[in-house]
Amino acid sequence: MNTEKQKKFLINAAYAAVLLFLTYFMFKYAISFVMPFIIAYVFAAAIRRPAVFLTEKFRMKRSVASIICTVVFFIIIGGALTLLCVGIYSYLKNAASNLPEFFSSTVTPTLDKLSDFLTELPEKFDPQLATAIQTLIDTVESNIGTILSSLSSFAVGFASSFISALPSFVVKVIFCVISTYYFTADYKILYGFIRRQFSDETYGKIDAVRVAVRDILFSYIKSYATIMSITFVELLIATLIMRVDNAPAVSLAIAVFDILPVVGTGTILIPWAVIEILWGKYAYAVGLIVTYVIVFIVRQIIEPKIVGHHVGLHPLVTIFCMFFGSMLFGAVGLFGVPIFAAIIVELNQKGIIHIFK
Repeated sequence: MNTEKQKKFLINAAYAAVLLFLTYFMFKYAISFVMPFIIAYVFAAAIRRPAVFLTEKFRMKRSVASIICTVVFFIIIGGALTLLCVGIYSYLKNAASNLPEFFSSTVTPTLDKLSDFLTELPEKFDPQLATAIQTLIDTVESNIGTILSSLSSFAVGFASSFISALPSFVVKVIFCVISTYYFTADYKILYGFIRRQFSDETYGKIDAVRVAVRDILFSYIKSYATIMSITFVELLIATLIMRVDNAPAVSLAIAVFDILPVVGTGTILIPWAVIEILWGKYAYAVGLIVTYVIVFIVRQIIEPKIVGHHVGLHPLVTIFCMFFGSMLFGAVGLFGVPIFAAIIVELNQKGIIHIFK
């Protein structure tokens, strides 16, 4: 009996080790190669029904309907991305042209005010601490030019890397577009071929995995879209009350930041509040701090209920997966590993796999 248990344990351990190795290999190496085809499959799933509608409604050939839907779809996607890139470029161009003025009119005076504030610290606090902080402020002020030069070098390096990666990106886009068409036009052929390669039992498990992946991804997108919308409304109300210039755009930018792990709204609102305090706008600073506290509390209340209810992961497990994923795979693992863990839990609960009880 003990021997059987040991064999079963070793088999499960080997199965888990192989699964972890395949997962690591997929996220580390294979994902970049198959990503154009994964995206193409997702796009095809979105336009397959419109293609079927055109085929049945207007008695078109499936290939013609698929070409029309694919072209229209990518025109919409390309137009939206073009508008977004033009907007980002215009914003960055204006920001770059206004950067020296921003430093001279805002950053340097703010540092001066902070320096004046620290000058009074020896009367209340440890003089050595105040001197050390004052020295740090003086160093920052004297090195503003160096900081700007470093930012310029970073921008040039980023632009060079982007230009060098552009041909590879174009090739991936071309393959993605072509694959989208074939996934849409020949869906039944591809489905029938794949279906014939597996037994009913095996294909049932594969289909269950596909459904679980689809449901988990949809739940994640839906959950965080809901959270971001709630955060955006909160920020919009606050910025409108405080009469912030371009309140909708500012609120949307901060709400997008709030979706990013660790970063959150505090990364923007707290430094913003500190700057307002240094400028003597105490009421404005209090408004920003109150806004941050409200957004933070509401986020902590709604996130476990919205995400946890749909995905089924404990918050501690989610945090561990995010940390583990970011250490191994960077930004991809930060989001990918929690999603993968949620899929494993879903499959285990449905009895497709048996990893834990």
